Amino acid sequence: MTESQLTVNRHTIADKKWRQIEKLFPAYTTKLSNRVALNTVLWQLKVDSPWRNLPAKFGS
Repeated sequence: MTESQLTVNRHTIADKKWRQIEKLFPAYTTKLSNRVALNTVLWQLKVDSPWRNLPAKFGS
């Protein structure tokens, strides 16, 4: 695993945690999955970086 993968993985919700909360999100289909959308918001809150610096994994 590369350093950039570790950095991105550190800012994503774990599978076990996601399974506990995924039913709280709406069931409609969008271009971006609910999990990716949540990970994107969590990343931005933790890193406090401009949205333009969003990693590609989060849909930039």
